[in-house]
Amino acid sequence: MYFLKFFKTSNRFYRTLISLNLGAICVGLTMGWPNPSIDSDIFGLNKNYECINTGSLQTIINGGASIGAFVPILLADNYGRRFSFFCSAVTCSVFWISVALAVNETLLSSAATFAGFGVGIYVTTSVLYVGEISSRENRGTVGAFTSFFAHFGILTVGLLALYIKLATLALVVVIIPLTFTVSIFFLMEESPYFLFKTGKVLDAKIALKNLRGTRTVLEIEDDYKSMEYFFNSEYIMEKRASSTFKKFFFPQNAKKSLIIILPLMFLSQMMGSLAMNEYLGNILEHFVPRYEYAILSSINVLSDVFCLLTIEKIGRKNLLIISIVGSAICCFMLALHKLIQKQDCQGLMKGEMLLPMLLLLAYYAVYFFGLIPLVPILAGEIFPNRVKTMACAICISLVYIAALSVQNIFELLQYKTNSCLAFSVFAILGSVGLPFILSFLPETKGKSLYEIQNELETISITLA
Repeated sequence: MYFLKFFKTSNRFYRTLISLNLGAICVGLTMGWPNPSIDSDIFGLNKNYECINTGSLQTIINGGASIGAFVPILLADNYGRRFSFFCSAVTCSVFWISVALAVNETLLSSAATFAGFGVGIYVTTSVLYVGEISSRENRGTVGAFTSFFAHFGILTVGLLALYIKLATLALVVVIIPLTFTVSIFFLMEESPYFLFKTGKVLDAKIALKNLRGTRTVLEIEDDYKSMEYFFNSEYIMEKRASSTFKKFFFPQNAKKSLIIILPLMFLSQMMGSLAMNEYLGNILEHFVPRYEYAILSSINVLSDVFCLLTIEKIGRKNLLIISIVGSAICCFMLALHKLIQKQDCQGLMKGEMLLPMLLLLAYYAVYFFGLIPLVPILAGEIFPNRVKTMACAICISLVYIAALSVQNIFELLQYKTNSCLAFSVFAILGSVGLPFILSFLPETKGKSLYEIQNELETISITLA
Protein backbone atom coordinates (compact mmCIF):
# COMPACT_ATOMS: atom_id res chain seq x y z
CA MET A 1 0.00 0.00 0.00
CA TYR A 2 2.12 2.89 -1.29
CA PHE A 3 -0.24 5.59 -0.04
CA LEU A 4 -0.07 4.27 3.54
CA LYS A 5 3.65 3.51 3.69
CA PHE A 6 4.41 6.62 5.76
CA PHE A 7 1.80 5.74 8.38
CA LYS A 8 2.23 3.32 11.26
CA THR A 9 -0.07 0.46 10.36
CA SER A 10 -0.27 -3.29 10.94
CA ASN A 11 -0.87 -6.41 8.92
CA ARG A 12 -4.26 -6.67 10.61
CA PHE A 13 -5.09 -3.15 9.44
CA TYR A 14 -4.07 -4.00 5.87
CA ARG A 15 -6.23 -7.12 5.93
CA THR A 16 -9.13 -5.05 7.19
CA LEU A 17 -8.53 -2.55 4.41
CA ILE A 18 -8.55 -5.33 1.80
CA SER A 19 -11.93 -6.56 3.03
CA LEU A 20 -13.36 -3.04 3.20
CA ASN A 21 -12.27 -2.28 -0.36
CA LEU A 22 -13.61 -5.57 -1.67
CA GLY A 23 -16.95 -4.22 -0.48
CA ALA A 24 -16.29 -0.95 -2.28
CA ILE A 25 -15.65 -2.87 -5.51
CA CYS A 26 -18.96 -4.71 -4.96
CA VAL A 27 -20.78 -1.40 -4.65
CA GLY A 28 -19.06 -0.07 -7.78
CA LEU A 29 -19.97 -3.18 -9.79
CA THR A 30 -23.56 -2.85 -8.62
CA MET A 31 -23.88 0.90 -9.27
CA GLY A 32 -22.16 0.56 -12.65
CA TRP A 33 -24.36 -2.27 -13.85
CA PRO A 34 -27.13 -0.18 -15.50
CA ASN A 35 -25.03 1.42 -18.23
CA PRO A 36 -25.47 2.03 -21.96
CA SER A 37 -23.31 -0.98 -22.81
CA ILE A 38 -26.11 -3.39 -21.88
CA ASP A 39 -28.86 -1.61 -23.83
CA SER A 40 -28.52 -3.70 -26.96
CA ASP A 41 -27.91 -6.82 -24.88
CA ILE A 42 -31.13 -7.00 -22.90
CA PHE A 43 -33.32 -4.05 -23.88
CA GLY A 44 -32.90 -4.10 -27.65
CA LEU A 45 -33.14 -7.86 -28.16
CA ASN A 46 -35.45 -9.08 -25.39
CA LYS A 47 -39.14 -8.35 -25.80
CA ASN A 48 -39.70 -9.00 -22.08
CA TYR A 49 -37.92 -5.67 -21.34
CA GLU A 50 -39.88 -3.29 -23.54
CA CYS A 51 -40.89 -0.90 -20.75
CA ILE A 52 -37.61 -0.64 -18.85
CA ASN A 53 -34.22 0.91 -19.60
CA THR A 54 -30.95 1.82 -17.91
CA GLY A 55 -32.40 5.12 -16.66
CA SER A 56 -35.31 3.46 -14.89
CA LEU A 57 -33.01 0.82 -13.41
CA GLN A 58 -30.72 3.53 -12.05
CA THR A 59 -33.76 5.27 -10.57
CA ILE A 60 -34.79 2.05 -8.82
CA ILE A 61 -31.26 1.54 -7.46
CA ASN A 62 -31.08 5.12 -6.13
CA GLY A 63 -34.50 4.73 -4.55
CA GLY A 64 -33.48 1.44 -2.93
CA ALA A 65 -30.22 2.99 -1.68
CA SER A 66 -32.09 5.89 -0.07
CA ILE A 67 -34.04 3.34 1.99
CA GLY A 68 -31.17 0.91 2.52
CA ALA A 69 -29.07 3.71 4.01
CA PHE A 70 -31.24 3.53 7.17
CA VAL A 71 -30.81 -0.23 7.70
CA PRO A 72 -27.44 0.15 9.52
CA ILE A 73 -29.29 2.01 12.29
CA LEU A 74 -30.71 -1.38 13.24
CA LEU A 75 -27.72 -3.51 12.25
CA ALA A 76 -24.48 -1.60 12.81
CA ASP A 77 -25.28 -0.27 16.28
CA ASN A 78 -26.84 -3.47 17.59
CA TYR A 79 -24.87 -6.27 15.95
CA GLY A 80 -21.67 -4.58 14.80
CA ARG A 81 -20.19 -2.99 11.70
CA ARG A 82 -19.06 -6.36 10.37
CA PHE A 83 -22.58 -7.77 10.51
CA SER A 84 -23.89 -4.74 8.62
CA PHE A 85 -21.23 -5.28 5.95
CA PHE A 86 -22.21 -8.96 5.84
CA CYS A 87 -25.83 -8.04 5.11
CA SER A 88 -24.70 -5.72 2.33
CA ALA A 89 -22.53 -8.47 0.82
CA VAL A 90 -25.36 -11.01 0.94
CA THR A 91 -27.77 -8.51 -0.62
CA CYS A 92 -25.34 -7.76 -3.47
CA SER A 93 -24.84 -11.51 -4.03
CA VAL A 94 -28.60 -12.05 -4.23
CA PHE A 95 -28.79 -9.13 -6.66
CA TRP A 96 -26.30 -10.63 -9.13
CA ILE A 97 -27.89 -14.07 -8.93
CA SER A 98 -31.29 -12.44 -9.57
CA VAL A 99 -29.89 -10.63 -12.62
CA ALA A 100 -28.60 -13.91 -14.02
CA LEU A 101 -32.01 -15.53 -13.56
CA ALA A 102 -34.19 -12.54 -14.51
CA VAL A 103 -36.60 -13.40 -17.34
CA ASN A 104 -38.95 -10.41 -17.21
CA GLU A 105 -39.20 -6.79 -16.11
CA THR A 106 -40.54 -7.62 -12.64
CA LEU A 107 -37.57 -9.79 -11.75
CA LEU A 108 -35.13 -7.29 -13.20
CA SER A 109 -36.72 -4.45 -11.20
CA SER A 110 -36.63 -6.60 -8.07
CA ALA A 111 -32.93 -7.24 -8.67
CA ALA A 112 -32.32 -3.49 -8.99
CA THR A 113 -34.13 -2.95 -5.67
CA PHE A 114 -31.84 -5.50 -4.00
CA ALA A 115 -28.90 -3.67 -5.56
CA GLY A 116 -30.01 -0.36 -4.06
CA PHE A 117 -30.44 -1.85 -0.61
CA GLY A 118 -26.98 -3.40 -0.71
CA VAL A 119 -25.41 -0.12 -1.83
CA GLY A 120 -27.21 1.94 0.82
CA ILE A 121 -26.22 -0.45 3.63
CA TYR A 122 -22.57 -0.49 2.57
CA VAL A 123 -22.19 3.25 2.08
CA THR A 124 -23.64 4.21 5.47
CA THR A 125 -21.68 1.50 7.26
CA SER A 126 -18.41 2.38 5.53
CA VAL A 127 -18.82 6.06 6.44
CA LEU A 128 -19.04 4.98 10.09
CA TYR A 129 -16.32 2.36 9.87
CA VAL A 130 -13.59 4.35 8.12
CA GLY A 131 -13.56 7.02 10.82
CA GLU A 132 -13.46 4.40 13.57
CA ILE A 133 -10.66 2.10 12.42
CA SER A 134 -8.26 4.71 11.02
CA SER A 135 -5.70 6.80 12.84
CA ARG A 136 -5.89 10.57 12.59
CA GLU A 137 -2.96 10.51 10.13
CA ASN A 138 -4.48 8.15 7.56
CA ARG A 139 -8.24 8.55 7.99
CA GLY A 140 -8.61 10.63 4.83
CA THR A 141 -6.49 8.24 2.78
CA VAL A 142 -8.51 5.23 3.91
CA GLY A 143 -11.74 7.01 2.98
CA ALA A 144 -10.36 7.99 -0.43
CA PHE A 145 -9.44 4.34 -1.04
CA THR A 146 -13.09 3.29 -0.75
CA SER A 147 -14.06 5.89 -3.35
CA PHE A 148 -11.23 4.74 -5.64
CA PHE A 149 -12.22 1.09 -5.51
CA ALA A 150 -15.92 1.89 -5.94
CA HIS A 151 -15.12 3.78 -9.15
CA PHE A 152 -12.77 0.97 -10.16
CA GLY A 153 -15.73 -1.41 -9.86
CA ILE A 154 -17.87 0.87 -12.01
CA LEU A 155 -15.11 0.95 -14.66
CA THR A 156 -14.70 -2.82 -14.54
CA VAL A 157 -18.36 -3.67 -15.05
CA GLY A 158 -18.60 -1.07 -17.82
CA LEU A 159 -15.74 -2.69 -19.72
CA LEU A 160 -16.94 -6.25 -19.13
CA ALA A 161 -20.46 -5.36 -20.28
CA LEU A 162 -19.06 -4.46 -23.71
CA TYR A 163 -17.97 -8.02 -24.37
CA ILE A 164 -19.94 -10.36 -22.08
CA LYS A 165 -23.66 -11.12 -22.12
CA LEU A 166 -25.50 -9.90 -19.05
CA ALA A 167 -26.46 -13.34 -17.68
CA THR A 168 -22.88 -14.57 -18.01
CA LEU A 169 -21.53 -11.32 -16.60
CA ALA A 170 -23.75 -11.65 -13.52
CA LEU A 171 -22.50 -15.18 -12.83
CA VAL A 172 -18.88 -13.99 -13.11
CA VAL A 173 -19.30 -10.83 -11.03
CA VAL A 174 -21.16 -12.59 -8.19
CA ILE A 175 -17.79 -14.06 -7.20
CA ILE A 176 -16.74 -10.64 -5.83
CA PRO A 177 -19.57 -10.14 -3.27
CA LEU A 178 -19.22 -13.79 -2.25
CA THR A 179 -15.50 -13.23 -1.66
CA PHE A 180 -16.32 -10.07 0.29
CA THR A 181 -18.71 -12.09 2.45
CA VAL A 182 -15.99 -14.57 3.37
CA SER A 183 -13.36 -11.84 3.92
CA ILE A 184 -15.53 -10.15 6.57
CA PHE A 185 -15.07 -13.15 8.88
CA PHE A 186 -11.39 -13.82 8.18
CA LEU A 187 -9.88 -10.40 7.44
CA MET A 188 -11.99 -7.59 8.88
CA GLU A 189 -11.50 -6.26 12.41
CA GLU A 190 -14.56 -5.09 14.31
CA SER A 191 -14.75 -1.37 15.04
CA PRO A 192 -13.21 -0.53 18.44
CA TYR A 193 -15.78 2.27 18.76
CA PHE A 194 -18.65 -0.22 18.45
CA LEU A 195 -17.00 -2.54 20.99
CA PHE A 196 -16.52 0.34 23.43
CA LYS A 197 -20.06 1.51 22.85
CA THR A 198 -21.43 -1.93 23.78
CA GLY A 199 -19.36 -2.12 26.97
CA LYS A 200 -16.64 -4.46 25.66
CA VAL A 201 -13.78 -2.28 26.87
CA LEU A 202 -11.03 -4.92 26.76
CA ASP A 203 -12.13 -6.05 23.27
CA ALA A 204 -12.06 -2.42 22.14
CA LYS A 205 -8.48 -2.04 23.39
CA ILE A 206 -7.43 -5.28 21.69
CA ALA A 207 -9.04 -4.15 18.41
CA LEU A 208 -7.18 -0.84 18.63
CA LYS A 209 -3.93 -2.70 19.35
CA ASN A 210 -4.45 -4.94 16.33
CA LEU A 211 -5.26 -2.04 14.03
CA ARG A 212 -2.32 0.08 15.20
CA GLY A 213 0.17 -2.80 15.19
CA THR A 214 1.38 -2.36 18.78
CA ARG A 215 2.62 -5.14 21.04
CA THR A 216 0.60 -4.24 24.13
CA VAL A 217 -2.60 -2.36 24.92
CA LEU A 218 -0.58 0.17 26.92
CA GLU A 219 0.90 1.53 23.69
CA ILE A 220 -2.52 2.57 22.40
CA GLU A 221 -3.54 4.36 25.59
CA ASP A 222 -3.64 7.78 23.87
CA ASP A 223 -5.90 6.48 21.10
CA TYR A 224 -8.09 4.76 23.65
CA LYS A 225 -8.41 7.89 25.81
CA SER A 226 -9.30 9.96 22.76
CA MET A 227 -12.00 7.42 21.85
CA GLU A 228 -13.29 7.45 25.43
CA TYR A 229 -13.47 11.25 25.55
CA PHE A 230 -15.15 11.34 22.14
CA PHE A 231 -17.81 8.86 23.18
CA ASN A 232 -18.51 10.45 26.57
CA SER A 233 -18.49 14.09 25.42
CA GLU A 234 -21.80 15.90 25.54
CA TYR A 235 -22.04 17.92 22.37
CA ILE A 236 -24.67 20.69 22.15
CA MET A 237 -27.11 19.47 24.78
CA GLU A 238 -30.81 19.74 23.95
CA LYS A 239 -32.22 22.53 26.12
CA ARG A 240 -35.85 22.53 25.05
CA ALA A 241 -38.45 20.24 23.60
CA SER A 242 -38.56 20.01 19.83
CA SER A 243 -40.89 18.55 17.25
CA THR A 244 -40.70 14.92 16.13
CA PHE A 245 -39.55 16.17 12.70
CA LYS A 246 -36.58 17.99 14.20
CA LYS A 247 -35.69 15.10 16.49
CA PHE A 248 -35.56 12.74 13.51
CA PHE A 249 -33.83 14.91 10.93
CA PHE A 250 -31.69 16.81 13.45
CA PRO A 251 -30.85 14.24 16.16
CA GLN A 252 -29.94 15.49 19.60
CA ASN A 253 -26.28 16.53 19.90
CA ALA A 254 -25.76 16.47 16.10
CA LYS A 255 -27.59 19.55 14.88
CA LYS A 256 -24.50 21.61 14.17
CA SER A 257 -22.79 18.79 12.30
CA LEU A 258 -25.89 18.16 10.19
CA ILE A 259 -26.24 21.86 9.36
CA ILE A 260 -22.68 21.73 8.02
CA ILE A 261 -22.80 18.39 6.22
CA LEU A 262 -26.30 18.34 4.71
CA PRO A 263 -25.70 21.37 2.43
CA LEU A 264 -22.44 19.76 1.29
CA MET A 265 -24.29 16.53 0.57
CA PHE A 266 -26.89 18.37 -1.49
CA LEU A 267 -24.22 20.48 -3.16
CA SER A 268 -22.38 17.34 -4.27
CA GLN A 269 -25.49 16.40 -6.26
CA MET A 270 -26.96 19.80 -7.12
CA MET A 271 -23.84 20.71 -9.07
CA GLY A 272 -25.10 18.23 -11.62
CA SER A 273 -22.75 15.26 -11.74
CA LEU A 274 -25.41 12.86 -13.04
CA ALA A 275 -26.61 15.42 -15.57
CA MET A 276 -23.06 16.12 -16.69
CA ASN A 277 -22.48 12.39 -16.98
CA GLU A 278 -25.39 12.06 -19.39
CA TYR A 279 -24.46 15.16 -21.40
CA LEU A 280 -20.78 14.25 -21.72
CA GLY A 281 -21.74 10.70 -22.61
CA ASN A 282 -23.82 12.02 -25.51
CA ILE A 283 -20.85 13.97 -26.84
CA LEU A 284 -18.32 11.16 -26.39
CA GLU A 285 -20.67 8.86 -28.25
CA HIS A 286 -19.87 10.81 -31.43
CA PHE A 287 -16.12 10.37 -30.93
CA VAL A 288 -15.77 6.93 -29.33
CA PRO A 289 -19.00 4.96 -29.78
CA ARG A 290 -19.59 2.28 -27.10
CA TYR A 291 -16.63 3.40 -24.98
CA GLU A 292 -18.01 6.65 -23.60
CA TYR A 293 -19.06 5.03 -20.30
CA ALA A 294 -15.63 3.46 -19.82
CA ILE A 295 -13.93 6.82 -20.48
CA LEU A 296 -16.07 8.57 -17.88
CA SER A 297 -15.34 5.84 -15.34
CA SER A 298 -11.61 6.09 -16.10
CA ILE A 299 -11.68 9.82 -15.34
CA ASN A 300 -13.31 9.08 -11.98
CA VAL A 301 -10.59 6.55 -11.13
CA LEU A 302 -7.79 8.97 -12.07
CA SER A 303 -9.44 11.74 -10.03
CA ASP A 304 -9.50 9.45 -7.00
CA VAL A 305 -5.78 8.80 -7.46
CA PHE A 306 -5.17 12.55 -7.30
CA CYS A 307 -7.30 12.73 -4.16
CA LEU A 308 -5.28 9.91 -2.59
CA LEU A 309 -2.05 11.74 -3.33
CA THR A 310 -3.18 15.07 -1.90
CA ILE A 311 -5.83 14.59 0.80
CA GLU A 312 -3.38 14.29 3.70
CA LYS A 313 -1.09 16.98 2.28
CA ILE A 314 -3.37 19.92 1.48
CA GLY A 315 -6.39 18.96 3.58
CA ARG A 316 -10.10 18.30 3.06
CA LYS A 317 -11.17 21.93 3.09
CA ASN A 318 -8.67 23.08 0.45
CA LEU A 319 -9.54 20.15 -1.81
CA LEU A 320 -13.24 20.96 -1.52
CA ILE A 321 -12.60 24.61 -2.37
CA ILE A 322 -10.56 23.65 -5.45
CA SER A 323 -13.22 21.15 -6.52
CA ILE A 324 -16.16 23.53 -6.10
CA VAL A 325 -14.45 26.54 -7.69
CA GLY A 326 -13.19 24.48 -10.62
CA SER A 327 -16.58 22.82 -11.18
CA ALA A 328 -18.43 26.14 -10.99
CA ILE A 329 -16.06 27.77 -13.50
CA CYS A 330 -16.54 24.88 -15.93
CA CYS A 331 -20.34 25.09 -15.52
CA PHE A 332 -20.27 28.84 -16.14
CA MET A 333 -18.18 28.45 -19.29
CA LEU A 334 -20.50 25.70 -20.53
CA ALA A 335 -23.52 27.94 -19.93
CA LEU A 336 -21.80 30.74 -21.85
CA HIS A 337 -20.94 28.39 -24.69
CA LYS A 338 -24.51 27.10 -24.89
CA LEU A 339 -25.84 30.66 -24.87
CA ILE A 340 -23.64 31.58 -27.83
CA GLN A 341 -24.03 28.30 -29.70
CA LYS A 342 -27.77 27.82 -29.06
CA GLN A 343 -27.60 24.17 -30.13
CA ASP A 344 -27.47 20.85 -28.35
CA CYS A 345 -24.67 18.37 -28.94
CA GLN A 346 -26.80 16.32 -31.34
CA GLY A 347 -26.98 19.28 -33.71
CA LEU A 348 -23.28 20.06 -33.74
CA MET A 349 -20.50 18.80 -35.96
CA LYS A 350 -17.63 16.95 -34.30
CA GLY A 351 -15.34 19.97 -34.45
CA GLU A 352 -17.94 22.14 -32.73
CA MET A 353 -18.29 19.58 -29.94
CA LEU A 354 -14.62 19.75 -29.00
CA LEU A 355 -14.83 22.78 -26.67
CA PRO A 356 -17.85 21.60 -24.65
CA MET A 357 -16.32 18.13 -24.44
CA LEU A 358 -13.05 19.54 -23.03
CA LEU A 359 -14.97 21.69 -20.55
CA LEU A 360 -17.04 18.72 -19.46
CA LEU A 361 -13.95 16.56 -19.07
CA ALA A 362 -12.34 19.28 -16.95
CA TYR A 363 -15.52 19.54 -14.85
CA TYR A 364 -15.59 15.79 -14.37
CA ALA A 365 -11.95 15.57 -13.30
CA VAL A 366 -12.15 18.50 -10.85
CA TYR A 367 -15.52 17.47 -9.43
CA PHE A 368 -14.61 13.87 -8.75
CA PHE A 369 -11.30 14.45 -6.99
CA GLY A 370 -13.01 16.67 -4.42
CA LEU A 371 -16.72 16.56 -3.74
CA ILE A 372 -17.44 12.88 -4.36
CA PRO A 373 -14.79 11.25 -2.12
CA LEU A 374 -14.53 14.00 0.50
CA VAL A 375 -18.14 14.55 1.59
CA PRO A 376 -18.60 10.96 2.90
CA ILE A 377 -15.21 11.20 4.64
CA LEU A 378 -16.30 14.40 6.38
CA ALA A 379 -19.62 12.84 7.34
CA GLY A 380 -17.72 10.10 9.14
CA GLU A 381 -15.56 12.63 10.96
CA ILE A 382 -17.76 15.39 12.34
CA PHE A 383 -20.71 13.59 13.95
CA PRO A 384 -20.70 12.75 17.67
CA ASN A 385 -20.60 9.02 18.26
CA ARG A 386 -23.92 8.60 20.07
CA VAL A 387 -25.98 9.73 17.07
CA LYS A 388 -23.47 9.04 14.34
CA THR A 389 -25.32 6.16 12.66
CA MET A 390 -28.64 8.00 12.45
CA ALA A 391 -27.00 11.20 11.19
CA CYS A 392 -24.94 9.39 8.53
CA ALA A 393 -27.99 7.43 7.40
CA ILE A 394 -29.95 10.66 6.94
CA CYS A 395 -27.13 12.20 4.92
CA ILE A 396 -26.57 9.20 2.65
CA SER A 397 -30.29 8.72 2.05
CA LEU A 398 -30.78 12.37 1.10
CA VAL A 399 -27.82 12.16 -1.30
CA TYR A 400 -29.59 9.49 -3.35
CA ILE A 401 -32.88 11.38 -3.22
CA ALA A 402 -31.09 14.52 -4.41
CA ALA A 403 -29.47 12.53 -7.22
CA LEU A 404 -32.90 11.47 -8.46
CA SER A 405 -34.20 15.04 -8.26
CA VAL A 406 -31.24 16.60 -10.06
CA GLN A 407 -31.49 14.17 -12.97
CA ASN A 408 -35.16 15.02 -13.49
CA ILE A 409 -34.53 18.77 -13.09
CA PHE A 410 -31.72 18.69 -15.65
CA GLU A 411 -33.84 16.83 -18.18
CA LEU A 412 -36.62 19.41 -17.72
CA LEU A 413 -34.27 22.40 -17.99
CA GLN A 414 -32.47 20.92 -20.97
CA TYR A 415 -35.75 20.33 -22.76
CA LYS A 416 -37.01 23.86 -22.03
CA THR A 417 -33.84 25.96 -22.29
CA ASN A 418 -31.29 24.14 -24.45
CA SER A 419 -29.10 23.35 -21.37
CA CYS A 420 -27.94 26.93 -20.85
CA LEU A 421 -30.09 27.51 -17.76
CA ALA A 422 -29.14 24.12 -16.31
CA PHE A 423 -25.41 24.87 -16.48
CA SER A 424 -26.04 28.35 -15.07
CA VAL A 425 -27.89 26.86 -12.10
CA PHE A 426 -25.01 24.46 -11.42
CA ALA A 427 -22.52 27.34 -11.55
CA ILE A 428 -24.61 29.47 -9.16
CA LEU A 429 -24.95 26.61 -6.69
CA GLY A 430 -21.19 26.19 -6.66
CA SER A 431 -20.71 29.90 -6.03
CA VAL A 432 -23.19 29.84 -3.15
CA GLY A 433 -21.58 26.75 -1.61
CA LEU A 434 -18.09 28.24 -1.49
CA PRO A 435 -18.63 30.89 1.24
CA PHE A 436 -20.51 28.32 3.30
CA ILE A 437 -17.45 26.04 3.31
CA LEU A 438 -15.10 28.91 4.07
CA SER A 439 -17.24 30.06 7.01
CA PHE A 440 -18.36 26.88 8.74
CA LEU A 441 -16.45 23.78 7.65
CA PRO A 442 -13.57 22.92 10.00
CA GLU A 443 -10.38 21.36 8.66
CA THR A 444 -10.29 17.80 9.97
CA LYS A 445 -6.91 16.68 8.63
CA GLY A 446 -4.66 15.22 11.30
CA LYS A 447 -7.19 15.65 14.14
CA SER A 448 -8.81 13.04 16.34
CA LEU A 449 -12.59 12.74 16.29
CA TYR A 450 -12.69 14.23 19.77
CA GLU A 451 -10.60 17.24 18.69
CA ILE A 452 -12.96 17.79 15.75
CA GLN A 453 -15.93 17.87 18.13
CA ASN A 454 -14.17 20.44 20.31
CA GLU A 455 -13.48 22.63 17.29
CA LEU A 456 -17.11 22.41 16.19
CA GLU A 457 -18.15 23.87 19.55
CA THR A 458 -16.31 27.07 18.67
CA ILE A 459 -18.30 27.55 15.44
CA SER A 460 -21.45 29.63 15.87
CA ILE A 461 -24.42 28.23 13.94
CA THR A 462 -28.04 28.60 14.98
CA LEU A 463 -31.03 26.55 13.88
CA ALA A 464 -34.38 28.29 13.97
